[in-house]
Amino acid sequence: MPTRAGWTVLAGALAALGAGRLLGVLELFVLGAVAIALVVVSVAWVRRPLPALALHREVHPARPTRGAAARVDVVVRNRGRRPTPVLTVRDLVEGTVGARLAIAPLEAGSARQVGYRLPTLRRGALQVGPMTAELLDPFGLARRAVGGPEAQTITILPGIEPLEGRLVGAGRQEPLAGRSTRSMATSGIEDLATLRPYVVGD
Repeated sequence: MPTRAGWTVLAGALAALGAGRLLGVLELFVLGAVAIALVVVSVAWVRRPLPALALHREVHPARPTRGAAARVDVVVRNRGRRPTPVLTVRDLVEGTVGARLAIAPLEAGSARQVGYRLPTLRRGALQVGPMTAELLDPFGLARRAVGGPEAQTITILPGIEPLEGRLVGAGRQEPLAGRSTRSMATSGIEDLATLRPYVVGD
């Protein structure tokens, strides 16, 4: 289908045809006809048969931590018998403009791995995808998309901060360590025996 630039050229071509008819200027007719023909040729160019493509996405690590480095690896494989044209892989990433990866022509049966960094500044669920491989004509007037992996949700975990220092009581002998409950109770009775009787005003 035409791209935004393609639709703009079509609109300009129709305007040129209308102005040529209104003003009787042959050059405007020719210009409009050439522009329309260019868009038609571009659409036909991207609609030609393509080799079978396989797209694969893998996130490393699978559950990244907030603020830590995370990467998405994309593998494009040509399963056909003919080389592929230049492709553009688009992978949507929630909260960003997404990733655009240029793929050079692939020979039959070959594969290429590319990747991009995943934003991890915000913890929680992050949706990645869907992914498409796009074919553009040389003039950028028409585009064709081939579907790839569906959207997936990646969970970004909270960051883990190491604690400094040591636990309270670590490395020293507790005063009651090793004493049995009975000895502690007996010691408590002896301690109570040394107390004076209750006096009003206490």
